[in-house]
Order: sequence, then structure tokens, then C-alpha cells
Amino acid sequence: MMSIREDDPSGHLIGPEVYRTVFGQPSVDHNTLLIREYDVDRKYIPQTIELLNEVEDIGKDEDTKVLALYPIIADKMDSLFVVYYYSSFEAMGDIIDRIGMSDAFQNVVNRANEIGKLKTSNVVKII
Repeated sequence: MMSIREDDPSGHLIGPEVYRTVFGQPSVDHNTLLIREYDVDRKYIPQTIELLNEVEDIGKDEDTKVLALYPIIADKMDSLFVVYYYSSFEAMGDIIDRIGMSDAFQNVVNRANEIGKLKTSNVVKII
């Protein structure tokens, strides 16, 4: 890795970064991940977990899982990563349309905006 970096010195070496799970578990049964990064002060982790419990309850009958990670060692110590797991892009779109846009879910989103700020959102497909 270091020899590759020496060949391209314009690259930036970051990490390793270490995160702890604060909610949920990784899902090996899903290959489409919606990863959202929030700025959340550490003092709001208990409220964040309460909101994530509501999110999980709203989607309990869906083919989706939720995981949240908070840094132990990282460049940005106030970043909370929430990972939504789906079985496909189609399933993700369907669940976001039906559940993510529902009044119940949007109520959670509005309360979450009081304690944190969405910074980035990405989709990853594991092949």
C-alpha cells in the first residue's frame, strides 16, 4: 500500500479509523447500503438511539436493517454513520418511497434535525 502511495504522492493517507456500533448489527443478507453521515455531538447519542429504535419499529415489517456507528478513533469525532441495508436498488427505492416518506418516518427525521445535521449520503452496492 505504501509503495502504491509513493507512486501517487498526491493521494492522502487517512485512517485507520475505528468505530463502535451504537445501534443494530451489520447485515450479510443485504447488498445495497444507504450510508448517511451526520454531525451529532456525543451528548446526543442516547436520543439518537431512541430515534433509531423508532426507525427500526417503523420498518419492522420491511426487508431492511439499520446500523449506526460512532467513532472511537477518527478525524471527525462527531460523525454518526447510519447505514440502511436493502436487498436491491429496487427494494431501496420502494421502501424509501413508502416508508421513508411516511408521516411517521418524517416525524423522526424532523426530531433528528434538532440534534444533528446530515452531512453526506451515499449508496453502495456490494457485488
